[in-house]
Amino acid sequence: MPFEVTEKNASALEPLFKPWEEPVQHRLPNPERGKPAIIAPGRRPSKVPLVRSIRAEVDGWRRGGYAGVSDTSRTLLNYWFSTEHRVPDEDGNLIPFRYHWAQREAIETIIYLYELRRIRTVAELMFEFGDTNIADLALGIPPEEDRWPKDCCKIATGGGKTKVMSLAIVWSYYHSLYEPDSDLARHFVIIAPNLTVFERLKDDFENCAIFYRDPLLPEEWKSDFQMQVVLQDEPGGASTTGAVYLTNIHRLYESRDSRMDEEESESGSIFGPPVRRARALDTGEALRGRITSHPRLMVLNDEAHHLHDPELAWNRAIDALHDQSLSKGSKGICLQLDFTATPKHTNGELFRHIVCDFPLGEAVDAGIVKVPVLGESDELVVQGDKKTPAHQRYGMHLKLGYQTYQRAFEEWGKVRKPILFVMTEDANSANEIAGYLDNDAFPLLKGRVLNIHTRLKGRIKKVMRAGREVKEFVENDTAMKPEDLQVIREWSRELDSRDSKFRCVVSVMMLREGWDVRNVTTIVPLRPYSA
Repeated sequence: MPFEVTEKNASALEPLFKPWEEPVQHRLPNPERGKPAIIAPGRRPSKVPLVRSIRAEVDGWRRGGYAGVSDTSRTLLNYWFSTEHRVPDEDGNLIPFRYHWAQREAIETIIYLYELRRIRTVAELMFEFGDTNIADLALGIPPEEDRWPKDCCKIATGGGKTKVMSLAIVWSYYHSLYEPDSDLARHFVIIAPNLTVFERLKDDFENCAIFYRDPLLPEEWKSDFQMQVVLQDEPGGASTTGAVYLTNIHRLYESRDSRMDEEESESGSIFGPPVRRARALDTGEALRGRITSHPRLMVLNDEAHHLHDPELAWNRAIDALHDQSLSKGSKGICLQLDFTATPKHTNGELFRHIVCDFPLGEAVDAGIVKVPVLGESDELVVQGDKKTPAHQRYGMHLKLGYQTYQRAFEEWGKVRKPILFVMTEDANSANEIAGYLDNDAFPLLKGRVLNIHTRLKGRIKKVMRAGREVKEFVENDTAMKPEDLQVIREWSRELDSRDSKFRCVVSVMMLREGWDVRNVTTIVPLRPYSA
């Protein structure tokens, strides 16, 4: 077969419904290889047993007008999802705004389970919504591991987890403020697993930006929204009606003396250091003291697949927050919300408290995530052996990927900046392939390739381009300084922005861990991967 991108899978790029619409059909793999996917009626069935039962009840509750919950909750839900909203775009023009269906369903589910069904433990959640086998498993959950309500939202990367966090915070805040018998919180802890995720969350939450940028606050209630966002090392949080503490997990158990150790360890890592059990609970007392000074807490964990092994430091650090709050006569954690695209334990088992499911396939069906299908070619084989330079071994893969990217660029480059993502097998391959793509043979990519992995060597240099000073990465044999690595992190977070020059990412790592990159249209996987 000649080397070409075929037209037969072009339909894989077409959304089946709008992102804010309820899913009414879904794609199935075609048993005939190379043929377009089969479009099946109805929503994509969830593989999570609890979700199937919960989803049916929430659907009925929604159709019934949110009966049975407080006036506060009903007012917010109707404002968010039944009111027309317009928000300014990057140029200041007002454009329509609607929350995506996955975001709507997630916050509806959280409210339904907490306020209407009054689920307060994972065991109760499993017993109420699981089959007989799951209900039996619920009996085996140790009480010491199930002391407060926990909900996990399984949302594909790019599906808008941060917006669900903001919806949950606003709901809990107003419910606590307006409902006399409320047991919800006005103080919140958002925990990130590493600096990359922390910086992304900071972009949204710093100075309460997301609460006023998105249509979250009913106009008549805005004056009552007295919220302060406290970034991990900043003072504050005690003098306001409400507070959001945004922190990297390491700050919850780190002392000032060990701060340098973290910074040094991060100089060789894109995402920051691992969560080390040995350092948990012994330090971070000042930050924990401020957080636990409030009557109740809601904890929101981003990229929460790091979390749910009872022996891991992250889990134990949250236990410490609850215990310290109780020791002060407060109520502890009222609700824990976990957000991740991959809610699995290291043994592959799904988290048992998953309450909503927005998988990658549904994100593709909604047009939120673009996953074009590469055409077929008899030449699409690895050339040479391990000693052959990576760009020669995978030359056909890269050319076909670029050809597919060109089509995406022509199709929707005027609306959003498409991104080509190349996932390599190791750092040396990443370096070779990044250099290969950054040349005249690939005109759309020349000068626009970002190589990102944990073994980068070089420095950030300021140069003049078109009469203005810009930062560029210059490769050499010197280990990167922390401040240069921070620039790389910033570039990786800003990929979707039109102000970012990069159109191609070459990396050993996968599109997760804080990379909410929505504009990836073409993926060239040069090593096995899963999502």
